[in-house]
Amino acid sequence: MARCMKHTAQLLILVGIAGAGCGPGGAAEAVRSEAPTANQALGEEPAPECSSVAAKARPLIVDLDSEGRVDLEVAMKSGLPVVHYGCDGLRVLKDCRLPGDFAFASVSLKEDVLQLTSKDEVRANLPISGVKLAGSLERGTSLDLAMGLVGKTTALTDGATKSGLKGECEGATHFVRSATLGAFVMKRGSGAKVAAAADIFVASTDTNSESAKQVTTRDGSIDECRKANPDADAPPAQCRSAIRVELVPLSDGTADEAPATSAIENPCPTGYAFTDGKCTPQRDAKAYLCPAGDEAVCREQCGAGHAGSCYNLGTVLTGVGDSCKGSYDDCRAVKVVPPESPEHARYSEGAKAFEKACNGGVGIACFYVASYLEQGAFGQPKDAARARAMMEKGCAQGDRFACQQLASRLQESNPTDPNAFKFASRACDLGSKPGCFQAIAQLMKGQGVAKDPAKAAGILKRTCAAGEGKRCAELGLLILEGHIPGTDKKDAVPYIERGCELGRDDACRLAARVHGGKMGVPKDVDKARSFLERGCASEDAKKACAKLKSELGL
Repeated sequence: MARCMKHTAQLLILVGIAGAGCGPGGAAEAVRSEAPTANQALGEEPAPECSSVAAKARPLIVDLDSEGRVDLEVAMKSGLPVVHYGCDGLRVLKDCRLPGDFAFASVSLKEDVLQLTSKDEVRANLPISGVKLAGSLERGTSLDLAMGLVGKTTALTDGATKSGLKGECEGATHFVRSATLGAFVMKRGSGAKVAAAADIFVASTDTNSESAKQVTTRDGSIDECRKANPDADAPPAQCRSAIRVELVPLSDGTADEAPATSAIENPCPTGYAFTDGKCTPQRDAKAYLCPAGDEAVCREQCGAGHAGSCYNLGTVLTGVGDSCKGSYDDCRAVKVVPPESPEHARYSEGAKAFEKACNGGVGIACFYVASYLEQGAFGQPKDAARARAMMEKGCAQGDRFACQQLASRLQESNPTDPNAFKFASRACDLGSKPGCFQAIAQLMKGQGVAKDPAKAAGILKRTCAAGEGKRCAELGLLILEGHIPGTDKKDAVPYIERGCELGRDDACRLAARVHGGKMGVPKDVDKARSFLERGCASEDAKKACAKLKSELGL
């Protein structure tokens, strides 16, 4: 994907954020050949030239202006925001939409500081106005970003095609799948030692201090963030500013969603490595995220202390991605080999790498540690209690798969365990469709949680919006049968029809029955015939269709 700019795609809303002189032969190229660059004048090495951006990016959007933030928040309430992201910058396509919605999953408050110490880092990490901010950054200074993070809002949609977009979408490349929420302050710093987040937040509110005068942008209240409940289903009103977004590339092909890759991919542009929460020129990086699949570099960078590289090393040594072979969405396969196997030494090293990654905050690595503890594999003594603790640790760190697996195992052992619903619900909020399905079933049956069809309907609406045709039809049927309070039979029609549009033959036949006047909805023969034809195209449907045609008189 040849583009020209930075980090993980996020939002923009400023139309004019071009990265000056990315293309060959332009005016910037002519100037470059005639005069020294700013980097040369400052005695710095030239910035890595942008030739492509990461397919999946997680850029900061703290430099988005107030109007842009309003537009972004509005966009997130009416679908999944669509953006253009490339070497020429990042911008939100305000009039383009993708169906879907978001759910919030909270975490305990995390206060941190990210220091951007060079023009290159500013450009690579702030894709909205980084070019402008980098130009005003004096040598020996920095941009210091203090953050208070309370959770993440995530969509269920893992992938989408350009054909599924609605509105004015020219130039669309990515959609926003999630956003990290909280409060932040960004100010100019001395470039020396990194101040504590609390100190930056306090100094920024003192209008008489020199530090407050150096603030370039802020949003949210850290005091409100400190009141956040890690078990809440929504962030405090003044602690929900989007700080970082996850961008997923739009596909030109079919709408099939590929399972998430096993390894953690570098979210930075070409020439940059991900380290300490930011993209920095590869030449300057010390402990950084290794390229997925590069065993030698992953072993080196894991040894240097990078938790993400330890996780990637574990995936290489144990072949977890290959073991899934597309079994199902969110597949994470665990293979245990006996001590006499030639692979045992590699798997044992992989198990140790996963443990380092788990202890370093990589949630999905905790799932593998738990699995080895359950089985007593690779030097880990069997320990069911510690295995569950590791799985809960991964879930608390925001890994949807760890939450979903924990929920599934708890329900298998005791369907009425309230913790099974708690973890299934959290998995759903983190974007796990299997977690949503389990939560729906428990809410409808009243297993481990009070029976609540209305709440189940809310989750069904999310899964339907994310392209799950079966869930659309299920929601429509529940409404038709009177299980959802406050709804009328006609409210079921759009959901059933969407299920048909998403390729469910059974939903098409149900739509034919509905429009045939058999389900309490006014009869429409033309629509009934149309949906019947769509639902009877397959050979397997012949018997059911013959009976339905006779019943409807078509």
